[in-house]
Amino acid sequence: MKNFTLTILAIVFSIISLNAQTDTTQQKDIFDMTLEELMQLKVYTASKISQKATDAPATVYVVTQQQIEQRNYSCLKELLDDIPQVEIQRKSISQNTDIFTLNGVAGNEKFIILMDGIRINSTTGTEHTLGESYSLANVKQVEIILGPASSLYGADAFTGVINMITNKGYENKGIHISSSYGLYNTTNNSLVYGVGNKKVSFSLTGKYYHSDEPFFPDYYPEDYQWYNHYAQTGEMQMFGDTVSPAFGTQPWATPTDAYSVHAKLNFNKIEIGYSRLFESHSNSVGSLPSTHIYSKETVYANHLQNLYATHSFVSNNEKFGLNSTISAQEFKVYPHSLFLNQYAGYLDAYKYERNRTIKIEEQFSYKFSDKFIAVGGASYEFVNAIPKTSDLPYQYDETKSPDEQNIYYPGTNVTDLNGNDLTIMQDIYNLDYYNIGSYLQLQYQALKKLTITAGTRYDYNSRYKSTINPRIGLVYNPIKKMTVKLLYGQAYLAPSPYKAYQHYGSFYQTTNDAGEITGLASDFWYLPNHDLEPEKRITYETYVMYQLNVNFALSVNGYYGQISNLIGLAGYYDIEFQGIPVGYVSKTVNEGDATAYGGTFRFDYKGIIGKSINTNIFAAYSYSDGKIAENPLIFSAKHTIKSGIGMRYKNKFSLYTKILYRTGSHYIKSKIDDPIMNEPFALINLTANYKIISKPKFKASLFVNVFNLLNSKYYNAGYENFTTTPQDPIRFDFGLKFDI
Repeated sequence: MKNFTLTILAIVFSIISLNAQTDTTQQKDIFDMTLEELMQLKVYTASKISQKATDAPATVYVVTQQQIEQRNYSCLKELLDDIPQVEIQRKSISQNTDIFTLNGVAGNEKFIILMDGIRINSTTGTEHTLGESYSLANVKQVEIILGPASSLYGADAFTGVINMITNKGYENKGIHISSSYGLYNTTNNSLVYGVGNKKVSFSLTGKYYHSDEPFFPDYYPEDYQWYNHYAQTGEMQMFGDTVSPAFGTQPWATPTDAYSVHAKLNFNKIEIGYSRLFESHSNSVGSLPSTHIYSKETVYANHLQNLYATHSFVSNNEKFGLNSTISAQEFKVYPHSLFLNQYAGYLDAYKYERNRTIKIEEQFSYKFSDKFIAVGGASYEFVNAIPKTSDLPYQYDETKSPDEQNIYYPGTNVTDLNGNDLTIMQDIYNLDYYNIGSYLQLQYQALKKLTITAGTRYDYNSRYKSTINPRIGLVYNPIKKMTVKLLYGQAYLAPSPYKAYQHYGSFYQTTNDAGEITGLASDFWYLPNHDLEPEKRITYETYVMYQLNVNFALSVNGYYGQISNLIGLAGYYDIEFQGIPVGYVSKTVNEGDATAYGGTFRFDYKGIIGKSINTNIFAAYSYSDGKIAENPLIFSAKHTIKSGIGMRYKNKFSLYTKILYRTGSHYIKSKIDDPIMNEPFALINLTANYKIISKPKFKASLFVNVFNLLNSKYYNAGYENFTTTPQDPIRFDFGLKFDI
């Protein structure tokens, strides 16, 4: 009821603000654009210079503000779900909820997300949730670059770069409100305010999202049958044994909460921006109900905030440009993040992590001629990191330094029968390190129809030393309607503090026949490895696009990539930790190689049916395969079909239907000779918009979104104890949009 009230208040606020003035500057309507215009939208991310998408030396997808609005994308995840060669395993892992795979390579930390060119996913490479907090409200264009991009962006541009470009205040004047309510007490609200002119402008964007989420035992009774057993008996399983945790039974709860705030001030050539993204969800997602507690206390909450300032200079002859940037970022896992599961012995297991980064970057561009341009720059980055802690028996005190915490490992704060104190104090790490980078890229139109791009970047990191990552791209236009690209690139994935230093597990007391404590023991620990080295990736790509006529275009691309120094898990028996024997130890190590290859065939159609129905249709088939050492690629379907059908009737009513078909993807421990995969599935999603008022100073529309229209029962590949994870049943919401 509380969330429904918030929705109503947002609608009321928009209605009482009718007297606000507006002069909205929008992009050209997607239905009014030709197919050629759509194919040749300008992009910046691929080369750090503005150029047509067809000329960019990369595999590029561009999504406009009009497409975002027509398809009712609420967050970046929904948009990426329509991009070929991007696969999302939803609700498959406790910490991140979803697992993203780009070009067959899985990992939320393996690609960079930018907003207006500033990184807004963790600069230290911590995997985290890419959910509703990555709002698309006030975003005018999203550029998706698939493939390695470390030659320009440095660490973690391993599988791609995504840039969300927002409107300046004068480009989206007035007040813009969207508010919806739907199944499972789900509410989604956003507000955008823009004011100013080309010299001085300001924009403010906010979003709030909440959902109770579906009660999965109703929809998947076999998968969640243990929850009913637990609700009646209070019993859970722990490494094969049945135990009764001291906290008894807890009611089911898996809420998701998210909000984001983004503000941007533009003054002549200066831009100052701030963003804050918060997300909280159940950390039992993707885990068996027999070994993990699903309660309102078991949440994983984090925020990521950025503050930046940039200054741009362009010479009078427009040949020389200079862009200066200083930015600061904080990523934090909140101290109240709590796990209750078998790995912590069903004792309170709080988590904490905090990473802070300051970065200074200077970038230049010089146009020698219309055919020859150079881009280069240098950056310095300083990081202070408190990597993700082990399980804490009580919350981390943010008013104290790591050395002052005096936190013990759960289960060790006891004395033995001889009065010896067995307490073992936690290892809480506090790291300082820096990274220095420099890059140079040259782009030359060697022939009238051939453009060559070549560049490289050098980075030195005080933790893992130096890396060099080159790229080269050839873009050829043999005929007017055809573009051919041949691309080569290298990238590296930094060994994040999260992967190198996090650890978790539990100790328990051993006793004699009289029940007296004789010592400590442990069945499992995940231990740190401080000596990890960067993963390295080399990729070869090709792309061909041909526009058959004004209505049809075909494109095909292929890629082949090799990964070395792969960071994976290794298992060990009878290892000691803190002087205590451990039954089984798992840790990250650099071992083995991987290959990933595949491609996409896509067609696009844009036309008019009859006199009143504008259509915009795409369909893409993607193939993905490869190996991780001698095992299959994980979280990557071999065959995927994505299709979107957009229709608009008389500028009044629009409809967008999405169809997804995906074959099975491998579970994290799947083997070639013992495959563990989810079953193939198909989904249909639907969204519709209807304009009820369309006046110069006031616009209003109704919308409805339906996810899993046919209410299919389907699974994604798992990461935790669930080898395949149950997915959401039908979800729908309805709402209103206002432009004032």
